[in-house]
Amino acid sequence: MAKKPLPCPTVLRQLLDYNPETGVLTWKHRPTWVYKPKKVSPQTRANRWNATWSGKPALNLVRSGYKGGSIFSVTVEAQRVAWAIYYGEWPSDRHIDHINGDPTDNRICNLRLATRSQNNQNVRSAKGSSSRYKGVAWDKSRGKWTAGIKHNYKRHNLGRFDCEEEAARAHDAAALRIYGEYAKLNFPPAPL
Repeated sequence: MAKKPLPCPTVLRQLLDYNPETGVLTWKHRPTWVYKPKKVSPQTRANRWNATWSGKPALNLVRSGYKGGSIFSVTVEAQRVAWAIYYGEWPSDRHIDHINGDPTDNRICNLRLATRSQNNQNVRSAKGSSSRYKGVAWDKSRGKWTAGIKHNYKRHNLGRFDCEEEAARAHDAAALRIYGEYAKLNFPPAPL
């Protein structure tokens, strides 16, 4: 079965309001052209839909931490819809990265295009990790902290350290060198 195409940004703008300052998507009053004639007239179906959904927040189902939902039976992520409405085009095959790491914060200032590698860099330390820092783990056999970073699908060892914080700083230096602005740092610089 062929995958259904995504609605074009022009259609999205007819169906949804997007507030770029809050990141909230809201359903607009639905026109009758959306509905095909069936037993119940398109006007009646539009009236029913509008009475229930018009003006209400849209695409708020959270799956795997991201907001999303469906439009015309096509599953979509809210950040991609926000991008398409704001910029007038779908973000092609690139990922949308949430700069602050919060996948539910869809303000346009918090969204940026990223490669898969850049997007994967902007994640927190795994739950249940032996360290509170990203890229750091305890090596029981040697009694030291190890630092590492993944790049181009390979893990690179950055060394062993007596101090957990030293290992975290080694990770941060490598992350800045490799990922630049996309790096998720353990010790972010203080804002100016």
